[in-house]
Amino acid sequence: KQFCKPLHALGVKHVLLTMGSYGQYISDGTDICIGTIEKVDAVDTMGAGDAFCAALVKYLVQNGWKKDQILDIELLQSALAFASAYAKSNCMVEGGFGVKGNL
Repeated sequence: KQFCKPLHALGVKHVLLTMGSYGQYISDGTDICIGTIEKVDAVDTMGAGDAFCAALVKYLVQNGWKKDQILDIELLQSALAFASAYAKSNCMVEGGFGVKGNL
């Protein structure tokens, strides 16, 4: 909450914190929604954060999110779960660290 407070004071509606194996948090200035984690034996973690963010935004937009709208906690929890599952699947394939040969 202390980290998010100054950002909300500047007018930021939602603050997303992703902390790898420690989970994810979204603050709306009043409540903090905590995402779930499922530990896996990752093959490659490169791009996991990008995959998470893209999946989160996709899920929210597909479920009616509009700019400047405060999201309800249930939608945020569902979005976090969706994004977490997508990022987890991203960690199960070789990416930038698994590329062999000349680039």
